[in-house]
Amino acid sequence: MKLAEQLAGTAKMLYLSTLPAVNQDQERLVPQKEAAAYLGIAVGTLRDWEPKGKVTGRVEVGRYMLYPLDVLQALCGDTMYD
Repeated sequence: MKLAEQLAGTAKMLYLSTLPAVNQDQERLVPQKEAAAYLGIAVGTLRDWEPKGKVTGRVEVGRYMLYPLDVLQALCGDTMYD
């Protein structure tokens, strides 16, 4: 594994460990902007994926769009930080 990939993985792990459990199922939810950054895509792309069914499980809290962490991990195949 390249050093850049290791550093990116470490940064993800540190960030994800600080996310609070937001819903009653104790499922970690990620804000839209951070979800897009986690996936390495633009926020607009994330929004485009929703009607196509590529991203599911969005939760609306007021005006904020939150995505379940497990859905994001499944999209990028990154489950080592559970």
